Amino acid sequence: MKSFILVIALFTMFVLTASPVSAVIHNVPDDFDTIQDGLNIAANGDTVLVQPGTYVENIAWPLTNGIKLMAAGDASDTFIDGNQAGRVI
Repeated sequence: MKSFILVIALFTMFVLTASPVSAVIHNVPDDFDTIQDGLNIAANGDTVLVQPGTYVENIAWPLTNGIKLMAAGDASDTFIDGNQAGRVI
């Protein structure tokens, strides 16, 4: 019984002290040239932060869940221009 309590105590201590995986912010165009490149590398919980400007690209949303695509600053200064080649996203 003492060994069972010890195992439970150690498990609880491990769970409470284990640091969660941190989300990463991928900056476009500082870290990546395109929004698509930022999205392709992003993992669950990550943010792709797009600086103001116009980005001419058509984005294929990755299968990874939980990615946030956000404009830095005022969103009205950030544009995705699909160049009339289908959907933007």
